[in-house]
Formats: sequence, structure tokens, C-alpha cells
Amino acid sequence: MKKALHSLAVTCLCLSAIHAQQSLLNLETGKHKIYTSVAEGLKKPADVVILNLRNTEMAVLPEEIGVFQNMVFLNLMKNTLTTLPASLYRCQALREINARQNNIAQLSEDIAQLRDLVALDFSRNQLTTLPRAFGKLPKLEVATFTENKITTVPKEIGRMRSLKNLSLNDNQIAALDFSFAGARNLTMLSVANNRLRSVKGITKATALTELNLHNNQLRQLPDDIGRLRHLRGLIVSNNQLERLPESLCELEQLESLTISFNPMKQAPKNLHKLKRLKVFIAVDVPFSEAEKARIRQALPADCDIRF
Repeated sequence: MKKALHSLAVTCLCLSAIHAQQSLLNLETGKHKIYTSVAEGLKKPADVVILNLRNTEMAVLPEEIGVFQNMVFLNLMKNTLTTLPASLYRCQALREINARQNNIAQLSEDIAQLRDLVALDFSRNQLTTLPRAFGKLPKLEVATFTENKITTVPKEIGRMRSLKNLSLNDNQIAALDFSFAGARNLTMLSVANNRLRSVKGITKATALTELNLHNNQLRQLPDDIGRLRHLRGLIVSNNQLERLPESLCELEQLESLTISFNPMKQAPKNLHKLKRLKVFIAVDVPFSEAEKARIRQALPADCDIRF
């Protein structure tokens, strides 16, 4: 039940990320040959723009990778890599790296040399932390690190002006205790399935439209969450919330609110201000029948309400 409801609630978040990634590299295969091995590319290094090494049982990325000075897209997905060679950071034309489903345990601070990077996907690896150098990537828009072992997030990420979508789902993060004031363009932040006890500074990311904090250990949300005036989707299900801040009702753009599996007994008093709310999911929240009736009356008539 929990998984089904969560999947429904995050649909808009997933679509946002997919659409963002698809638009990052508008490369037409008719214009660029897709190289499928380093050896093939070494015959004409200057011609390598797209290198697809997906699912090639590669355990080591050859040092020769550094000769591909015009490489824009690198796909390393579904291999057994444990590290990346220093020579990779000489490929300064790179705009996107997909290293999903490997065994990479650490990323070098030298990643700061790839100043044209727009998208990174290091999901399903063995990362325990992220390099501070991410804060020096001036064009990075999409960063995906789901299903790792990350325990801490460097404060430099909160200063990235270009960052739009950040996914840290399924890690071991206990706190986001730094200011997102520099992340002026961050629109999607997903930190579901972690160990979060606090999310201090998150309300300074005032461009946020989607925020997913599902399945953590939060006992409270920031009292000033109403500052996120552009927020359209908020998921805080499966936490330890006993109340929601009254300022949540100032989120005039909010369309979807999921608060299921929390021990709260009352919703905010001014729910009637959420005039654009289309979905309200509060399954297994111990509201009394009278409180449920009040919520139904307060929310828009066409709102999909689920208790």
C-alpha cells in the first residue's frame, strides 16, 4: 500500500526529471556517429562526440579516454567500474556522464575541471560522499545520485546557481543542514528514503516546484515553508510529523500534497487557502472523522482526497 501510494505521488517528480534529462543534450544521431568502444574511437579521436560503453562488462576505463577532447556524451551504465581514471577529467567538452549501475566508491575533486558538464547520473553505485568540487561546476543542471551509501552532502551543493534537479533518494543522509540560498534555479529536490532528521536551510531554495521527503525521520518541517511560493508538489509521507506548519497554507501554487503515514491528528487551520490543490493523500494518518470532514470542506471541490 505504501509503495503504491508513493508511486502515484511521485509521478510528476519523475516526469519532471526525465523531461529535463532528455532536453539536456539535443544531439541527433544522424549528425554524430555513436562509438561503442575506446579502441574504435582511438582510430579517429577527434571524431568522438558520443561514446556509448553501456553494458560492456568493463571493469576499468582505459587511461586513453583522455584523448577524446571533443567527447560530449559518455555512457558507462551497467558495468563494474570501481573508479574513474584521472585522464577522464581532460575531456573538457563533456556535457553529460551516465555512470549508473557500477561500483564506483569515490569521485575525484578533479571533476571540477569538467566545467561544461550539464548532467550527471551516478545512481546505483557505492558512493559514501560527494566531492566539494561540485560547487565549482558552473553549468551543472541535473545531478542524480540515487541508491548509493551517501551519508553527508557538501554544503557547496547549496550554492550551485545552475542546478535545477537534484536526486539523492535511497541513501543514508541524516541531515541537510546548510543553506540553499545560492541554488537560485533549483526546482526539483528529492531526498526520499534516507534518514533525515532535519532539513535546515531548504526554504531558501525559493524556486523549488517539487520537494520529495518521503520515508525519513522528520519530526517537523521548517516553520517558514511558506517561503517556497512556487512549490507545486510536496511529499512528506512516512515520517514522524505530528503537525504541519501553518505557513504551509501560504503555498498558493501547491497542487499535490502527500502526508500519509504520519502521527498527526490535525491538519493546518487555513487549508482553504490551498485553492489550487488537486491531490491530497493522507492515508493512515490518525485524523478523527470530524477532522476529515473539516478537511473535505476546506479543500477545493475537485480535489482528489484520500484517507
